[in-house]
Amino acid sequence: MSKAVSEATTGADARRSQTRRGLLGAAMMAGAAAATVASAAPADADAELITAHATFIASHARLWPSDGRMTTGLTDDECGAETDRWYAAMDRVTELPAHTAEGRRAKIEVAYAAMAATVYSNGDGLEREEQCALDVLASLLGSAA
Repeated sequence: MSKAVSEATTGADARRSQTRRGLLGAAMMAGAAAATVASAAPADADAELITAHATFIASHARLWPSDGRMTTGLTDDECGAETDRWYAAMDRVTELPAHTAEGRRAKIEVAYAAMAATVYSNGDGLEREEQCALDVLASLLGSAA
């Protein structure tokens, strides 16, 4: 067993040993804190994040049309420039904190699109872990709507 797998298993065992009461209390406190932050944030608190999200989504649509395959309709230079825009916008969304529900939804959507593009571009099918992450992100997108 690799060291990483062993450490992950040990961490999972430790997490399972926590009490339900402790987990429920932590979840309630996190939810209350998120609600307080979200309600206290001004409407434009995520303006830069939303702009970076829009840039990412536009670039993503040019690189990965609806069939999920990377486009062949761009020249090498155009594809390189678009890929640079895609990564720059993704990095900016990653760096900026989300203060509103719209900002959190933007971050989830970028994470889903970036992961899906990477996973589906490999063409080898999805590992269970990849499918799990995509499913969780997709469900969060559905509940954030």
